[in-house]
Amino acid sequence: MGCDDVRRALAGRMHAAHVWVVEGISVAETVELAGGHGVCYEPLGGIPISARDARDFAREALGGRALLIADDSQATFAISAPLLRGADLCLEPLGCLPEGAGAGLMAVGVARGRSVPEALLARLEASEADAARPEALLAALDGFEHAFRSECDAACTVASYLSCHPKVSLVRYPGLRQDPSHEAAARALHHGFGRLVDFAATAVELSPLESDAASLRRVGTAGEGAQAQPLWRLECRSADAKAIALALERALA
Repeated sequence: MGCDDVRRALAGRMHAAHVWVVEGISVAETVELAGGHGVCYEPLGGIPISARDARDFAREALGGRALLIADDSQATFAISAPLLRGADLCLEPLGCLPEGAGAGLMAVGVARGRSVPEALLARLEASEADAARPEALLAALDGFEHAFRSECDAACTVASYLSCHPKVSLVRYPGLRQDPSHEAAARALHHGFGRLVDFAATAVELSPLESDAASLRRVGTAGEGAQAQPLWRLECRSADAKAIALALERALA
């Protein structure tokens, strides 16, 4: 069991023709090395949180540039497969894996029939990780998908709860049918809509929360002028939707 096993496991999950597992490279640097050859998008990202489907703008990207690059940091391969939906490169930071197994590592996958710009290819090959911990990586991959999807289920339940709360004025979660990006999310994602829920509350002074089950932090402002309200981001880190909802209920009381 070695590095090739890790690459094959990731290639299958990412639906990639080839995967590099690299260290010491950020998403921004990878996109920069693609130069004028690439345009980057997030299948799940932004503030407020929203989903994007590669097929919505692949034609535009390919019309003037060679590569459509998916930054899959938030969606992850557990619920996203951008290489099957028109993306040419997919970037998967592996710091999301449990027990720190993927700390400092990123998987870069390329779609079948596509090539990588020379500058980026040289950097990927020079930075490919020795992966001295392939067994730990493989074990982490095996458990990650199930846990992540369970946390997505919890986030969907909590988003539905928030959407009915009398003190919550806005909820943005791609899994809700009324969300502006729900249609794109239904096409771009599978097995869940992510662990992040953004919301604004009226006449409530919230404070940041941090626990093993969830975190809550302010990420921006919803609305304008006198109607502006703090926008909060909830990250579900547990499959226990009831516990997360109870914590929110106390915060919103």
